[in-house]
Amino acid sequence: MVIANRQTAELFEFSAGMPKFDVPFPDFIGQIWSAQIGEAARLRLAEQCASWPLKERRSLEVELHNGHRLEMTCNPVPDGSAVVIIEDVTERRQHEAAMLYLARHDALTGVLNRRGLGIELERILSHAAITEDDSPALLYLDLDGFKQVNDTFGHGSGDEVLRDVAMRLQRSVRDDELVARLGGDEFAIVIRHAKRTSAAALAQRIVDELERAFHLVNGKTAITGASIGVAFAAPGEPADVLIARADKALYEAKQAGKGTYRISGDTPVARPQT
Repeated sequence: MVIANRQTAELFEFSAGMPKFDVPFPDFIGQIWSAQIGEAARLRLAEQCASWPLKERRSLEVELHNGHRLEMTCNPVPDGSAVVIIEDVTERRQHEAAMLYLARHDALTGVLNRRGLGIELERILSHAAITEDDSPALLYLDLDGFKQVNDTFGHGSGDEVLRDVAMRLQRSVRDDELVARLGGDEFAIVIRHAKRTSAAALAQRIVDELERAFHLVNGKTAITGASIGVAFAAPGEPADVLIARADKALYEAKQAGKGTYRISGDTPVARPQT
């Protein structure tokens, strides 16, 4: 038995009148959505339904041409047959996607947040074929003099600068590179395939870019800069260790006078004990 509510039933399009009910279940489902999903997708769906264990409580999701997502839930009954409930889950999936996006992105700038960076970086590291000349790299940067921007112009103007910083960073990287805000005035960039020369060039380009004045909506001009720590991934290294090494290199750049970058391992400087 197949049950569909009115909202879901309105999505059905039958190319030749009402569907036939005296056919195998995969054929019945295929003919319901033949006009909505196309012939190739219809065949794939019929294949999925054919292997779908109707004696177990399982769900199968289908995406239609118009963007709607339908979920079929199988509910076995004592006589050995099953009731299949078809539900439009489009809004639910959109809400879930929106919540997932918010959980992984910074609300102020729209770039990845610390959690999102960790997830993406772990995924990149797990698939990377790391060699001496090609490995993922992390650039960890901190704005120089940002507190003075907040103190002079207020936190609203500080937020404006942070949004502008995120946009400048996104313009400075390639499409396959990631930008994240780690909190406060700290940002990070992930390069999937980096060499020492290319990572150093990007770091210097960002230092130069963030030295340019920020023109605020109140007509004022804010000046800041950036210091950057760079770390290249080692085989088997977890994301948090790579981030910690880049953070240490950032500290070394700050110690060197700010407005510059340092690469992890190049200039070891011990952090003071707290």
